[in-house]
Amino acid sequence: MNLHRRSADKKNDHQNGFSLIELVIVLSITPLLLLITLNLFNDYQANSQLNIAHQEMRQALTDARMKAVTGINGSRHGVYTDAVAGTFTVFEGTTYASRNQMNDIVYTWNPGFVTYAGLAEIHFSKLRGTTSPATITLTNTANNQQTIQINEAGSLQ
Repeated sequence: MNLHRRSADKKNDHQNGFSLIELVIVLSITPLLLLITLNLFNDYQANSQLNIAHQEMRQALTDARMKAVTGINGSRHGVYTDAVAGTFTVFEGTTYASRNQMNDIVYTWNPGFVTYAGLAEIHFSKLRGTTSPATITLTNTANNQQTIQINEAGSLQ
């Protein structure tokens, strides 16, 4: 009976742990899964930043137009975009350079993830809210784009 027990113990000793091949397979698959996860996370983050920038730009344009239509301080209003700093500034005045800085409202986005293409300044006429037609394109690091079109009436599409 002791012989039978010893051979069973030897069999169990041999099955404990991982073989070298199993260890190599696991260690080679792990970095691939990590790489896939990081790429998916980067794409998710880039798309999130694009959505944020798109919403912020739409909000800035809507705010500027509403201020112009309601005639706040009897002035024109507009939006100035600083693509390097990642800001949209709603301003009061004929131009950004001659604006009343006390009334600026600044919206931000992450220029490391999103690039801006379009006019640097968009002006809305007082009381009517009209403007020159413009197209704004926001592009993220994954090359996804969102576009905002502004017609002559100042409406966003």
